[in-house]
Amino acid sequence: MATTTTTTTSTSSKKKIVWSWQSNPDPWNENEEKVWKYYSDFANEFIEDAHQKKSEGEVQLGDYVIDFRQMLQIRKDNRTKQRPIKREEVNVSRYLREERFCFAEKPMKSFTITQYGGGKFTYGWHERNQVLCYPATRYSEIVEQAANGNFLSLTISTNKTLPSCFVKTMGILEEGKLLNEESEAQLIADKLRHVKDKSVKEIYDCCIRLYSAESFLYKLVNSTLRSEDMTKTDTLGAYCQLLSWHLGCSELDQKELTVYRGCKLTEELIEEYTQNVGKRIQWLAFTSTTKDRKVAEGYGNTLFIINLQRCQPYGKQRDIASLSQ
Repeated sequence: MATTTTTTTSTSSKKKIVWSWQSNPDPWNENEEKVWKYYSDFANEFIEDAHQKKSEGEVQLGDYVIDFRQMLQIRKDNRTKQRPIKREEVNVSRYLREERFCFAEKPMKSFTITQYGGGKFTYGWHERNQVLCYPATRYSEIVEQAANGNFLSLTISTNKTLPSCFVKTMGILEEGKLLNEESEAQLIADKLRHVKDKSVKEIYDCCIRLYSAESFLYKLVNSTLRSEDMTKTDTLGAYCQLLSWHLGCSELDQKELTVYRGCKLTEELIEEYTQNVGKRIQWLAFTSTTKDRKVAEGYGNTLFIINLQRCQPYGKQRDIASLSQ
């Protein structure tokens, strides 16, 4: 089985400060069961940074104000709409994101490989942006395109008698706007811009950290890759390409490694996998796994056992335990 795999180790001994807001319908009704929902990792980091400064009694976060004195989340447009918030220290193992480690992938098609070495989505971006890749990779401009797409992407015409075309691209900021996640998208874009003129390693590491964080980004990236939604090439293509390059240029530290992934599969999906036993299939999305079998067994009804090899001709894999959020 060929996979694009990111791996993470067990994190049972690590601690993390997390912020959450009370999400049950009426947070002031004592008869309702209290339900708490974590803020995204980017919002969590933003809130904690503001809290540590202690100079501000409140901070603005998208459509809300976070009031540290009263420990409330307040809507900007109607300050009577308030919800309690809380800050706590938790084990990172308790904080693992089930969606990232437990998504039911379908076997999309028989394994294919292009001369470029990527999937259809990243290959499509590469074809539209060859000027950024040859003769030398212009990482700063690619990162800027990933963030907000202000760069005018040059489409290389296959007909040498026709001039090349300039295309206005849009980045992660545009996707955040479409999903009403503008504040989170802005935090992501700021982190990308911060490294755009730094080393290739720092750029790659930043992209991995952003992917592994709890946010709309990894969910949107993977749903786009699974469906091969080419309409999002201009908004997500540059970021996905950076991730793919990072995985493609790395090798395992050891000759072989076994990782695990738990999934919730329907009977139909289980049958599809059964029918493809012995065939090479490709998971189109970036796929998170763990070295800890017990962690994977806690998710879903199906356990994938994946044997990775250092010199694996078709797969791309990397251990991101040191970078994962």
